Amino acid sequence: ARSDGADLEGLLVACAEAVAANDSAQAYELVEELTSFAYSGESSLHRAVLYFTNALVARLRGYGAQMYRIMSKEVSTRQTLAVQMNLPVLRATEFFANQTILEACRGQRNLKLHIVDYGIFYGCQWPSLIEALSQRDEGPPKKMMITGIELTSIAEASMRQTGEGLIAYAKSCGVPLEFQPVVSNTWEKAEPRYHLSSDEFLVINCKLRMRHLREDGYILMESPRKIFFKNIARLKPALFVQCVVTTDLSSPFFIHRFREAWRDIHIRMEQIEETMQVIDPPKLEYLNRLMEKTVMNMVACEGADRIERLSSYKTWNYLATRAGFEKLPISNQALQMVKVVWTSHKKFTYGMDEKWLLLGWKDVTLTAMSAW
Repeated sequence: ARSDGADLEGLLVACAEAVAANDSAQAYELVEELTSFAYSGESSLHRAVLYFTNALVARLRGYGAQMYRIMSKEVSTRQTLAVQMNLPVLRATEFFANQTILEACRGQRNLKLHIVDYGIFYGCQWPSLIEALSQRDEGPPKKMMITGIELTSIAEASMRQTGEGLIAYAKSCGVPLEFQPVVSNTWEKAEPRYHLSSDEFLVINCKLRMRHLREDGYILMESPRKIFFKNIARLKPALFVQCVVTTDLSSPFFIHRFREAWRDIHIRMEQIEETMQVIDPPKLEYLNRLMEKTVMNMVACEGADRIERLSSYKTWNYLATRAGFEKLPISNQALQMVKVVWTSHKKFTYGMDEKWLLLGWKDVTLTAMSAW
């Protein structure tokens, strides 16, 4: 039995190479060995091997996109929200973003704050910030607007419900809030439709969703990533907060992407298992289904069907710098807020690199955060 991580990676890569070469005989021989290992235990490593093996079979048979669509229908958006709210990485990124925004607004009286949130989901990040803003020494914002941007997978009715909830909460805190929903087919074409005033304090917030931006344009078209950064730079925000999932799946070569995907996902699954298993086993099971869906997309889908397009934080750093943004130092208060969450387990690690705050598991960087 191959229980060593390096041996398993070698076996998986060999299977991926056979699939890429359309060598069915060799691929299925390796699939049999991998499946045998996957069903020999119940750890996160066993599940990761099973998910990657199943995705390779789907790629070989040509039904990866179909499987991904089926898996996507099986996971409820609201259930996903309920589960993800407990994830340390989401809490850490929210603490970082909210503290950074709060500090940027410090000293401003008659504040007219406009937050453009790319990937608002159900807006769970904002109540804690609204409450903190209401308690400022300078007083609450004179006006506040949140433009919530989402892809069409989130229904407009859900977006309206999100807005109504945020407005009601803000009212209870004495903060006059407007909410503007924007639903778009693509991130790069989505922009705020309204502004508070010419002197508004504009904040762009991007939390863990830029991984869905394509790195390549269609024939004779500019890269969607370049378009996205060009558009937000044109808005001239006072603050731009980036929180990104960091691993490199941008290679045009399948085997390189496959190897990087394996190294990233099996570590994430280990981290989720060790931090969630004791807290809430049913939620752990649901998170595993989400990871299975993600692996299917990373491994078995190509072209427009490949939605998961993770890149290193260094790529996002380059794109932001090229668009004219200048990085701000990470404040000590923001760091301390993140550490509240990210020191709760002995295997959590954190570090700094060129004004990026890096969060990891056993020294493998998983998430990066910066302010511009």
